Amino acid sequence: MKITFKTFFISLVPFLFFSQEFKTDYLDNYTKIGINLQLTNTFFNNQPNQGVTIAYKDIKAPALGVNYNFLKSKNFKFNINTNVRFYTHNENFFISSQESGLPFDFGKEGVEYGYLDFLTRLKSEYVFLRKNNLAFHVGLGASMIYYEQDQGLSSGYLRLDNRTIYTFDWKTGNTDFYFGGLLSVGVDIASKGMLYQFFVEYNHNFSGPMDIYTYNTVDLVLSPSTTAMKKNTGHYLSFGLALHPNKSWFRKKNKIQ
Repeated sequence: MKITFKTFFISLVPFLFFSQEFKTDYLDNYTKIGINLQLTNTFFNNQPNQGVTIAYKDIKAPALGVNYNFLKSKNFKFNINTNVRFYTHNENFFISSQESGLPFDFGKEGVEYGYLDFLTRLKSEYVFLRKNNLAFHVGLGASMIYYEQDQGLSSGYLRLDNRTIYTFDWKTGNTDFYFGGLLSVGVDIASKGMLYQFFVEYNHNFSGPMDIYTYNTVDLVLSPSTTAMKKNTGHYLSFGLALHPNKSWFRKKNKIQ
C-alpha cells in the first residue's frame, strides 16, 4: 500500500487518544535554543520523453540551523526551527544509437550548482511514551520554504553530430514562499550533558513546484517528438537531530577557598 500524507496522519491518531500522560518536564534541564542538523531528500517528478532518458535525481542535501523549544504542556511540546540548505540539481541523460543515428550509445550526467533555500518549521510534538531517559513522540506542524523566484527563463539544447536531440527551458515557481504541512516521529534522549532530539519528518508542499524543466525532444530516428516536464515538487523527507546543552554548562561554579 502506498503511504500518503493522509494515511500517515490517520496512523498517528491512536497515539493521541490511547497513550498515558507522560510529562515533558525533562526539557527544563536544557537550553531552549539549540543547533539543528538535517539531511533532506527532496522529490523530483519526471515525466518521460519517448526515445530518450531524461530524469533529475531526488535532491539530497544537508541543512544547518537553530531549533527553539519554546513551550511545553503535559504530553505536548512545541518548537520552531529554521535552516539554510545548499544543494545541486543532478540530471541523467541517455540515448541509444538507434535513436541518435550515431554508431554508439550516448549518456551523460549534468550537475547544476548554486541552489539555496531556507527551511522553517513550526511543530507540535506529542510524547506517547517515556522510559528512563527516552521520550518517544509524534509531531504535526506547518512548514515554509523560502526560495527566491527567478524572473527570467533559462534555455538550452543538446546536439549530437549536427542533430538537435532536445531543447529545454527552466523556470522557478511563481512565488518566493512555499507553504506546507509536516508529520514526524522521533525520540528525545536526555543525557547528563546534552539533550539529543532525533526525528524523521515528511514535509508536503502545497504551493506548487519550485523548479520546472520543460524538455522537447526533436529529430530522433525512431520516436516522435515529445514534450515533458521535470518538476522539483518541494516535498521532502528529513532526517534530523537537534542538540540542546544542559543548563549547567552556563552556570557559574563557586571557587573552593
